[in-house]
Amino acid sequence: MQSDVFSSADSLQSLWGMFEDMLEHLPDTQVYCLIDALDECENESALLVLKKFNKLIEAKSTIKLIAVSRRHPEHIAESLSSAIPVEIDSELAAKDDVKRYITDRVGHLAQIKGITNKPLHRQIENVFLTKAQDTFLWVSFMTHELLPKTVVLIEAALDQLPTGLDAVYGRILAQVDPEKADTISKLLVWVVLAARPLAVSEICRALYIQPTPFVEREQVCMDYIRACGHLLQVTQVEACLFSGLDCKCDDGLSEEDGKQYQQQVTLVHQSAKDYLLNNEADIKTKFHVRDLQSIHEKIATRLMEEIENGCVEDAGDYPHWPLSWRLEWPLGLYAVRNWDYHFLQVSDYEAFMQSHEDFFSERSALREKWYVCRDGVHHDNDPSLLGIACEFGWEGPTRRLLQLRTEQFGSREVEDYVNQCFGFVRSTPLEVALEIGPLSMVKLLLEYGADPARSQSSFYHFCTRLDDPTMFTQIVASGGARELLEAEGAEVLSIAAAHRNANICRLLIETYGVPVDVESGSQGEQHSLPPSLSETWSLHTCLSTSGTQAPMTIFNCSEAS
Repeated sequence: MQSDVFSSADSLQSLWGMFEDMLEHLPDTQVYCLIDALDECENESALLVLKKFNKLIEAKSTIKLIAVSRRHPEHIAESLSSAIPVEIDSELAAKDDVKRYITDRVGHLAQIKGITNKPLHRQIENVFLTKAQDTFLWVSFMTHELLPKTVVLIEAALDQLPTGLDAVYGRILAQVDPEKADTISKLLVWVVLAARPLAVSEICRALYIQPTPFVEREQVCMDYIRACGHLLQVTQVEACLFSGLDCKCDDGLSEEDGKQYQQQVTLVHQSAKDYLLNNEADIKTKFHVRDLQSIHEKIATRLMEEIENGCVEDAGDYPHWPLSWRLEWPLGLYAVRNWDYHFLQVSDYEAFMQSHEDFFSERSALREKWYVCRDGVHHDNDPSLLGIACEFGWEGPTRRLLQLRTEQFGSREVEDYVNQCFGFVRSTPLEVALEIGPLSMVKLLLEYGADPARSQSSFYHFCTRLDDPTMFTQIVASGGARELLEAEGAEVLSIAAAHRNANICRLLIETYGVPVDVESGSQGEQHSLPPSLSETWSLHTCLSTSGTQAPMTIFNCSEAS
């Protein structure tokens, strides 16, 4: 189950469902939730998480939320309108903490150098207080830099210490060997923009780093990494062979206690990423990452080269990638599982798809091999491009694809196209989009004629996943969905209630007149809403506000399974 949660396009929805289930098992318990480093989350995702917490706080008085963000902390208060804010003067507290840290680190340095309580000891502390700009990381960097020096050299170096982290990073890059600058610039691009941390061997393959007559290519790559000083860090991590996570197995694995380990490259801190992405004129260098769309296109092209050149030929089915394949294609896993992360951020989808026509044709053996390698699913025929796009949430490319088909074949053909079934279970694109998301993909398919009535389960999936009356109304207004609702309204209401979608329940009862208790089936069975509702959530409010008298079985929570 973890595999599905963390690899699906709608993982947040799945995780949030788990979180809500956990809370329901703690109905009378005060629950504290801490969100740290919210600013390191993509802005859209961060706002979505805060919106979900806001709705949760409205419904539950037992939730206490603590959210921390270095940048734009005002977004937290704006998004959590239902919460009572408690402001903490964290800036003043942080300054005091940094002062104590400086006293400790400089005191340790002074003890090693034999200058405790001497004038140089106090001078070092004063310089650190002036130049650290209240950042712990700066103190750590500069203490490490002064440690190997003699006391005479330490005194001489104090005036040359950079002020603040940006100056530290700038000094590092200014000292890069010009002969290495081009490769280091590309290396930093990959580290900054990668969807996940990369292994040393993956970077070697991505940049075509070659070995020398006596030095392996990983060691050559490490030389470039060390030239980046404090910007990058290399850690040895266990190579994850579990299929549900982005495995990063490579030819640089070492074994310890029967486990496999690899060297992973990351930025030392979020501030390093902020610095490299900062394009202000006064600090811009050749190492700064500019024109993100163009760079993502170059990365996507490089990864597509791996796929087109054969990395999916002998990969085997997900998750059983053979070791021989991982050794031959160190960048293969990243290419197979993450190329589309970069593809979705290019500026011209059409041009990219035309450049890789073999993969993006309507039926593609290459795309089928990639799909099997990525998810281990075999189709009875090649999966359609639209079906794959919906499954992986390629909204921008899907819009362009449908625009081009409309221009070429007309709207009638496109309407048939978006309602075609595909895959092993013969799903429609709308059915897949409703089940996986995002919602904007659902809207796009409806815009081009997707008919919910073509697949009854797609209509039910909507009630299972969502509680959006506006979207529900739009779906009911399209195709034959209204007729489907009239025939199966009680079942739809039952599913919506079972998933606690109060807004949809209210809409079904008040607007569409779905009866709460109806006869259904050939045997004239009595059909009522299931009692499997949480004690912390009641449908009574929804029904009572509409004046509907509901069967008592609806509220008999003791019968819930």
